[in-house]
Amino acid sequence: MDDDDWPMADPQIRKDYEAELGRFLLAHNEVDYRLTQVIRQCVTHLGGNSALIGRLQAGSFDNRLTIFELLQSFRHELRDLDVNHLRKLNADRNKLAHGHMDQNPFDGSYEILDRQKFQRRMAFPIDAIVTGRETLERIADNLNLMECRYEFDDLEIEDADPPATRN
Repeated sequence: MDDDDWPMADPQIRKDYEAELGRFLLAHNEVDYRLTQVIRQCVTHLGGNSALIGRLQAGSFDNRLTIFELLQSFRHELRDLDVNHLRKLNADRNKLAHGHMDQNPFDGSYEILDRQKFQRRMAFPIDAIVTGRETLERIADNLNLMECRYEFDDLEIEDADPPATRN
């Protein structure tokens, strides 16, 4: 059999993986940013000083999730976020961001190799990455709404009547 006769994997498989991985990481970065902003807004609203806020915003994503979880225990408006599910998505992010895509050059199948033990393989199909990204995007939107609630919480409405109904 000539070298040109060997069936080769479609290069689009890797390109699709790279594109979805990038989208997933961008969505996770958005969640990370929004989570940090909500923590800042909430602690500011509770009277925290800038030094405390700076310390609470620092550290790992998991540490900020723990802080958020603590804030959830006494701020009902933060309870819509499932912290445990977000921890799972963060673990997926770490596997994808630090793992190696090992693709079979002939059939196109691939596995993610663990970053610390390159022998351990994990299946991570593109549709699972897409589902994770979509979930992260919804979480980012939810966090953005939480942030807006704090941003505009101190506004007072002087007149409850809409302008069109005034005499």
